[in-house]
Amino acid sequence: MADNAFIRIDDWERAQQLADRLSPDVLHRVLDGYARQCCPILDVFNQTYHWSLMQVECSTDLAFRSGGIMKPLYEAISRQAIVSVKAPQVMHFLGKKMSPQLAQEVESRLSTRIEGTCIKHRLGKHSVKMYDKFGRVLRIETTTNDVAFFKHHRKVEHRDGHATRELAAVKKSI
Repeated sequence: MADNAFIRIDDWERAQQLADRLSPDVLHRVLDGYARQCCPILDVFNQTYHWSLMQVECSTDLAFRSGGIMKPLYEAISRQAIVSVKAPQVMHFLGKKMSPQLAQEVESRLSTRIEGTCIKHRLGKHSVKMYDKFGRVLRIETTTNDVAFFKHHRKVEHRDGHATRELAAVKKSI
């Protein structure tokens, strides 16, 4: 069955080790290799590409041994999310302060399809959703089409040359 193949991983520790080895430097080398292969003119002009992120998606999958375990749990969680999660909670999760203008931009939606039920909260180019996949996997997914919307503590280089550590927008560069 397709759903059994979807969640079968023989070695969860190995899967985590592979994920932990992801490196921006290695990704740059791979992408630069593709750029040289697909756009050889770069060598003529002694140019390189600047790699940046357009859309970012972070998701967490919880795989259940049986649909019988997941179904009642997901029904309870989704019912609670529909009743309880409002604009202030969405704004807090996305790290923004509540304002009347932003509150009007928050959209919440429940949809049921053949694949399952999906709860989605959206603020502009950013969304948080939860859905069941194949009745055996619970996915919580955050997607953004503008990473600079989010802030984190990082080194900020100022125009006069000095650098400080501040709460600043996430850079789009990889």
